[in-house]
Amino acid sequence: MAPVEQLIDDMLDVQRKLGETVIEARTDPSRRSAVIERRRRFASAVLAVSAAVESEAFIRDQPELATEFRHRFSEIRNKVAIFQAKWPAVLLDNHDPEFEPSAAKLRASNREFIEWARKALKR
Repeated sequence: MAPVEQLIDDMLDVQRKLGETVIEARTDPSRRSAVIERRRRFASAVLAVSAAVESEAFIRDQPELATEFRHRFSEIRNKVAIFQAKWPAVLLDNHDPEFEPSAAKLRASNREFIEWARKALKR
């Protein structure tokens, strides 16, 4: 199994590609199915991180860190789920002015989690 750090980087790569595909789908409705597929890949990447975290030594050796990791990871997963529920692929091209601020907020939350996780996993 890949180390958690690598799986987080993989998840981030999938997330980046998903974001690019969402931007494409906002102007090209034929890209909606690609958004759905990328969202599935992201869900698989999240599951891989979750499974790996449970097998990492820091879970046993640093229970406080493990608890915080789970909490933060759960928070980011919830934010992604809420965003995806609010912006299903069929609504991406509706030019709603709330989309950009909502996407920017999610990107900021993702960056915050990734930065924290990278530092925390190096302990």
